[in-house]
Amino acid sequence: MKNIKITNPALIKFSLVAGLYLASMAIVIGFTWRPLPAKAITTPTGWQKGVTLQPRWPEDFGSPNTDAAIDQARQTNANYVALVIPLQQDNISSTNIYRASYAPTDAALIHATNKAHSLGMKVSLKIHLDPQDGQWRANINPTDRNAWYSNYGNFMNYFADLSRQNNIEQMIIGGELISMSTSTSNPDNTQRWQTIISQVRQRYSGLLTYSANWGGSFFTEEFPHIGFWGQLDFIGISAYFGLANYNNPSVSDIMNAWNNWNTSKIQPFQQSVGKPVLFTEVGYRSVDGSLINPWDYNHQGAYNAQEQINGIDALMQYWTNYPWFSGLQYWAWSTDATCCGAGNTAFEVQNKPGQTALANDFGAQVGGGGGGTTPAFLLLNSSVAPASAVPGTTLTMNAGIKATNAASVVVDMEVYNSTGAKVYQQVASNQSFAANETRNYAFAWATPTNQATGEYTLSIGIFSNDWTTNYTWSSNAASFALTVGTPVSPTATPTATPTVKPTATPVGQPTATPTPVGQPTATPTPAGNPSYSLAIWWPSNGVTLQGIQTIKAKINELNLNQYKMYWQVDGRALNLMADQVNEGAHKEAVVDTSTWNWKGAGPYTLTFVAKGLNGVVLKQAAVQIYTRN
Repeated sequence: MKNIKITNPALIKFSLVAGLYLASMAIVIGFTWRPLPAKAITTPTGWQKGVTLQPRWPEDFGSPNTDAAIDQARQTNANYVALVIPLQQDNISSTNIYRASYAPTDAALIHATNKAHSLGMKVSLKIHLDPQDGQWRANINPTDRNAWYSNYGNFMNYFADLSRQNNIEQMIIGGELISMSTSTSNPDNTQRWQTIISQVRQRYSGLLTYSANWGGSFFTEEFPHIGFWGQLDFIGISAYFGLANYNNPSVSDIMNAWNNWNTSKIQPFQQSVGKPVLFTEVGYRSVDGSLINPWDYNHQGAYNAQEQINGIDALMQYWTNYPWFSGLQYWAWSTDATCCGAGNTAFEVQNKPGQTALANDFGAQVGGGGGGTTPAFLLLNSSVAPASAVPGTTLTMNAGIKATNAASVVVDMEVYNSTGAKVYQQVASNQSFAANETRNYAFAWATPTNQATGEYTLSIGIFSNDWTTNYTWSSNAASFALTVGTPVSPTATPTATPTVKPTATPVGQPTATPTPVGQPTATPTPAGNPSYSLAIWWPSNGVTLQGIQTIKAKINELNLNQYKMYWQVDGRALNLMADQVNEGAHKEAVVDTSTWNWKGAGPYTLTFVAKGLNGVVLKQAAVQIYTRN
């Protein structure tokens, strides 16, 4: 996490002395600056107010514990959740990269993502790679750089596909990998990372950054020596700058220190690069002396809640004044919502006075809902059953909703087709919830027999009864498909949709963006029913696979923009594949076969499914493969 995983005693001593010296200079020089008066924090529009969660076991992110912790984070007015994906390699010289034993499963990641989205929060995936020989990740320096970058890039592509498929808003593609990232460590590093970023950009259109170490010495000062910021959306800094050289510094003293770091280091670099700054990791322990070396999680001292509070307050009061500063991801937020409390000296603020400080600075009181005056609603779960059907089928749209405060509201379910056009809406008005009440809703939609086939999305919103206030909105609550088949007679008469105030997409929610004038549109899938051939480039039938693999296939008779390709294993979920033009036009996806363990070594049936742009299945083919994991 921080720059303390150093085994050389001389280097430890140097880093500590350097840190203390720089912190002292921050205070001394800072006296020339008049700090801003303490004030209520108003964070700029678009600011990231995030918290960072680490998994404790593979299914942790999919557990009720994490659900409660994300609820708790939302009650601080946090608008981002960063989910850590821990990767490992054997030692600093090795090239093998693999998921840590406690790394989240894909299912757990997706569950936590959906949970955050249901609360109106955004999600960032944060990659942590650590060697298993006790050294800090900054010292990773493999014997075969080509193999290391290839393996690391494969993981980035894999998680880029997962992020795209689950509407994850941001990826932090690494951090503190100083020997492998800075141009001063190796001039070749910049081009290597530009290649990785380019490959990720081909698969994923969300925000990208990297979490660079703050400083402390020439080697450990990573962020100014990164040469690939131009390919990313933010200058990401793991911001454990020394802010004092004594216990219990005041908010003004800490702001003075921040001003020195900003004017001497951060702002000049930001202006030279021209990218906004994001603190991808920053936090303070509740212990005496925590502001001296904020990164030091082994520092021993007495419990000190006020020092943590002062660090949080100064951080927020100072940085909200700079328009090029885009926010922060606070370190850390436990997946156990009951953790910590008075006497606990860790970074986590939960159930300590620091939680109230963070909540106030993020713009809300602990407990959510503006101290209990504004209704807050949680979308606990959502689904459509069946998930695939023919037109004429009656579908059931389900939602579990919890109110944290008493209120009377409208529950709104809307269905959109693949072009973003709304095709159906059903509402339940005047729904009176008691505080902490949970309800399950099931709306029936008898799809018309002439309803177009294709993919559809269910959106769920909760509004005030006069439709002027949107309490929660999930634009991608569930998805389903209407497919070719023999239409069936409706199985039930749907409940009449109440007459309500006509609504477009809720206020503040984006509508589907039309294709700009002058931009090419996808060529329609050819009419008729020609005989298509699906070519599987990799893997071949009967092969044995291990670890991360790039699977490839194509429809020989069509251009890439005329169809979509999906893969599935043993009839499980369909996963969209990306367009790829290198090595010839085809579709591909990065797959982690190490997670395929329900049949031992196999065989596993890997199926490729090609669909037209209208959702009709054009062709499918399968291979039998084995695994060695």
